Amino acid sequence: MEKASIEERLDRLEKQNRYLNDYIAIWKLQSLYCQYINIGKVKAIVDLFADSDEVEIKLSNKGILKGRDAPHRYFLLSHTDHPITTDYAPQIKGNMVIHLAVNPVIEINKDGTQAKAVWMSPGITNFPIDAQGTIAGAWCWGKYEKEYIKQKGQWKILKFRWRQIFLSRYEQGWHKENLEPGHVVAPPDAQSAPDYHAPYKTDQVNRYDPPPPEPYKE
Repeated sequence: MEKASIEERLDRLEKQNRYLNDYIAIWKLQSLYCQYINIGKVKAIVDLFADSDEVEIKLSNKGILKGRDAPHRYFLLSHTDHPITTDYAPQIKGNMVIHLAVNPVIEINKDGTQAKAVWMSPGITNFPIDAQGTIAGAWCWGKYEKEYIKQKGQWKILKFRWRQIFLSRYEQGWHKENLEPGHVVAPPDAQSAPDYHAPYKTDQVNRYDPPPPEPYKE
């Protein structure tokens, strides 16, 4: 085997190895986010985001938060009546959140510095429905569109976009009930586009945007 062909093969294997390592690291990043959501470890979620003025959090029809402090404002300031100062968010009795991110389509640029992905997110949750604290179980399904950036050798979330497909109480089902997203971002830096939030409806053809991301152009 000629020297040139050996060097080419080693270069190709090095690129493949880097790509696989990046792919697994991005998957782990997204999995950590879901695990932290499930246990309410909100400060750890904030640390998963990039240190950048280009950070964006976009949530169905609830608006857009922009900037370096967007994760802090969303996860620590806007979920409860009081700022969260502990590692974990306060929980109500009977609370349960099982939040997943599956079936990813991940695209990574050739330099291994930027990535984008979509994830399906099936899940279950519950919430009180009366003053006595009666708990209703619910299905919550949606889709994530994410952009990632590598900073100091670590992958971080740069763009965080969530589109809720349906939220329905267990005994109702999505074909009978589809509740609006329950969490209000106040005040958002910008409003979501009118056609961004497109939940499931029985009287329309449903597309479940966004489509998988296109590969980066070389």
